[in-house]
Amino acid sequence: MSFRGILSIANQPKLTPMNPLLYKAHPLMILAADAFLNPGAHSLYDYSRLALILLSCMGLWASVLVWAVNRAADFRVAYWRAFLFALPAVLLYLLPVVTVVTDVIGHKFHWRDRFLLVFAMVVASQMLGVLYAFGIRHPRYERVLGLQTGIEVALVLLLAAMLTSVVLGGLQEIFGIW
Repeated sequence: MSFRGILSIANQPKLTPMNPLLYKAHPLMILAADAFLNPGAHSLYDYSRLALILLSCMGLWASVLVWAVNRAADFRVAYWRAFLFALPAVLLYLLPVVTVVTDVIGHKFHWRDRFLLVFAMVVASQMLGVLYAFGIRHPRYERVLGLQTGIEVALVLLLAAMLTSVVLGGLQEIFGIW
């Protein structure tokens, strides 16, 4: 190879590496990733839509979390505490599940494109199960929830994420929310 060939290779523009979790991702997931990585890339309107969607899901999922803890452990969690415990679930579940469910409904799901995202959801369920197992305590006896019950609550929230993503997909088709 000649010196000019080496220079032509060296002068080519460098491509930024693609994040495999954002490959063909849902627009809501791309907007959330841009909100953390490049805050000046979008308008205040875009960020207010994202915040409204995430906060409304937190409110709904807090009710689901109260119900799941009540069914699994026979005590009631305060709603404000459940709202705070719903924040990591919304951040870890909603965006990947919306991407995967949209692909499945649109018949565009390919395992080679989404295996990292599905693996991230499995890891997120385990992390949330541990968080709920040791973070949620019985109000009177200060007993922890327990690992098995914490994972049950996390999996109930994963089901809530799947239902929420179907509803968000329907809202997108009807109203065009993003």
